[in-house]
Amino acid sequence: MRNPGNSNHWLKVRLQGDGVNAFAIGAQVRVHVGNWRITRQVEGATGEGNQNDLTLHFGLGKRTDPVDIEIRWPDGTRQSAKSDVDKTAEITKRLSVKYLRGNWGLRGAAIVKLGHGART
Repeated sequence: MRNPGNSNHWLKVRLQGDGVNAFAIGAQVRVHVGNWRITRQVEGATGEGNQNDLTLHFGLGKRTDPVDIEIRWPDGTRQSAKSDVDKTAEITKRLSVKYLRGNWGLRGAAIVKLGHGART
């Protein structure tokens, strides 16, 4: 059996979560291709005794322009990215503002003091 392939384009997306969910299990990724949206979800396994590939694969057909990527992380936060076709996009979850003690929070890699009524 031979698979000669074809000239269609593709995109792979590999997510890096945070904390106890470093593999981003449950994250949904949407790729916008013209008027179409293609959705995939990171799943560890969908049956007994198996393991799914944690890298998501999107077939893009004849599309050659960069595509917009929308990620909905398991905690509900959203993130956007853009990628060229025929590549593997590795996307790491951005840190969001989290309350530690009182009115201090974490933004990016810096600890910042939030004002009263600050928006996150």
